[in-house]
Amino acid sequence: MPTPATNLPPLGEVLRNARKAAGLTQAELADLLGVHQSMVSRVEVCGHLSADLYARIMTACGVPSSEWGDSLAIAADVAA
Repeated sequence: MPTPATNLPPLGEVLRNARKAAGLTQAELADLLGVHQSMVSRVEVCGHLSADLYARIMTACGVPSSEWGDSLAIAADVAA
């Protein structure tokens, strides 16, 4: 469901879709990031993360920064 203020999908959904498109499980992505699988799960459910972590996840999933759109700015706002 899009977020009301932005009409964009929630960050957690964006990240989950990127991970799945990359063919990664939560555990595999967690290994790439050097974090626990539970953190990946929490980020996908809650969508609360820093802009830095957002960039690391999208990079690990092979999504070029040119395709991140407004989601990076939303991550920065959420983390603030």
